[in-house]
Amino acid sequence: MGMLSEADDRLRDWLGNLAGDVPVVAGLPPEAAPGGGGNGDDGEPVLAATLLAIEPAPRLAGEAHRPATVVAHLRYLVTAHAADERAALELLDRVLTGAIDAGPADDVDLDLDPVPLDAWQALGAAPRAALTFRVTARHAPPVPAITLVREQPQIVDTALRPLRGRVLGNGDIPLAGVEVVVAGTGATTRTSTQGTFAFAAVPSGTSPIRLAVRAKGRTFTADIEPTGDEPVVVTCDLLEA
Repeated sequence: MGMLSEADDRLRDWLGNLAGDVPVVAGLPPEAAPGGGGNGDDGEPVLAATLLAIEPAPRLAGEAHRPATVVAHLRYLVTAHAADERAALELLDRVLTGAIDAGPADDVDLDLDPVPLDAWQALGAAPRAALTFRVTARHAPPVPAITLVREQPQIVDTALRPLRGRVLGNGDIPLAGVEVVVAGTGATTRTSTQGTFAFAAVPSGTSPIRLAVRAKGRTFTADIEPTGDEPVVVTCDLLEA
């Protein structure tokens, strides 16, 4: 059952408890229903709950792993129908008095504002004594399934090593102040006036280390395989088109 159907049933049950044995039907007032001649024309009292509008409600805050509940307000027009106007008025009075005596109900609010004339015209019904109620409808989206970790986490030790090097341009001229980045790690530094650079720790494994060098508005990449503690040399051809 959806949030609208659930709220509709909740209102009809609540009205039924206030009105006693009188049936509560959903939809247009009986005399405005297609073909006319609905419940109430035969003298049997009936309450009709007509949904006028679905109104937005303030958005609730969700949690990290739990979506926020969606809330909407349903505004209903409730009319009473019986053998004559006096009986219909007494039935509506029974609902009004019962709602006041019962006090605030969960998610059902009594609204004593008059029904606009254009609402009656839209329904195709003559203006008459009526009550309006606002019912709060809620829907909690399903919580995403989270896989439980049933094993102890394992820490994989990644070998690290220092890395020193030098960046040279055309003619083996040291390039000062250029940016050197170790790809995949975010580690970055700049060369000295002699074109040298150093990283305290970079991944040490079987794969080459990729360096990105940004100089003169261009980016050069180099895959290096350092051996021992010897500094590596990265050459940038700044004259290449």
